[in-house]
Amino acid sequence: MHATHGPLSLADIGQLLWGARWMEPLAVALGVTERDVVQWSAKPHTMPPSVHEQIKTAAKLRLQEIHEGIARLDENGIKGSRSRELTAASLAAHPRTQLRH
Repeated sequence: MHATHGPLSLADIGQLLWGARWMEPLAVALGVTERDVVQWSAKPHTMPPSVHEQIKTAAKLRLQEIHEGIARLDENGIKGSRSRELTAASLAAHPRTQLRH
């Protein structure tokens, strides 16, 4: 997703919220089939108007899940043998540590 203005496509929204394999999680969130999502992505004019509000609600719930995950990461680090080394506090204490994208 590169444009910062104008309407988002269904694919833009789905990828933003769930990544490359967004269709199934979006379908589950909306209570529809993945086939519906594929159709709406290819032919946006076939999407019922009520779906727009459902997508906004799903996006807010997904954002809440992400915020909760970040809070848990800040508090506990990543589960595993070196989890304490990966907490936000320890990353801040070691400026040479960089997150790679």
